[in-house]
Formats: sequence, C-alpha cells, structure tokens
Amino acid sequence: MKMLFLSSLTIFGLSIFATTKTYGYSNFDSVHKYPSMDCHSPSSPPIRSERFRYRSQIDEYNQQVDQYNSDVYNYLRCIKDYIVAADNDIITIQKNSEEAARRAEEYYYPLPYVNSR
Repeated sequence: MKMLFLSSLTIFGLSIFATTKTYGYSNFDSVHKYPSMDCHSPSSPPIRSERFRYRSQIDEYNQQVDQYNSDVYNYLRCIKDYIVAADNDIITIQKNSEEAARRAEEYYYPLPYVNSR
C-alpha cells in the first residue's frame, strides 16, 4: 500500500508538468508542438478477496499483482525515459541558442565610447 501511495504521488507530481504551456515567444508553433508524454497508465490494482478458498485463487491473485506491478514499473519507466529525452532536448536547445548568440557576436561591433563634450 505504501508503494502504491508513493507511486500515485509521483505520478500526480509529474502530471503537473504535462500541463505546462509556453508563454511568450517560442520557436514551437501551434502546429509543431513539443510532444506530450505518451505513456499508458496501469490498470487498477487487483482487489484482494477477504478469503481465498483454493490455492488456484491465491495463484491467480498473485499473478494479477505481478502483472499490476509490471504495468506500474513500465509506466514509470516510460515517464523516466520521456523526462530524460526532454532534458536532452533542453540541452540541445541551449547549445543551439548559445551558437546563435555566438554567431550574432561575429557581426556585432560596439561603438567606442565617445565623449560628447
């Protein structure tokens, strides 16, 4: 239960960033938006029975728990991969921006200070 709560908290916290908008001028136009996260949420966790009558019921429940845990792991892994890719994109954008600024400096010749007296 503790793990389920922490996973839900983590997912909720990350979902805040998914709704972030670009304000002001951007190189992303309305057609070429930055891709949203495309990770599929895990299904609901299995419901534990009050009583298991047969070993086969226990085995089936355990299989459902294993599948759920695998789905959660894959979902969180997908989110982590998206974040890593986004961080790499940020680095690329920063490098391209710095290169653009460097190129602009090649054509910028500041005027010398002139005393206006």
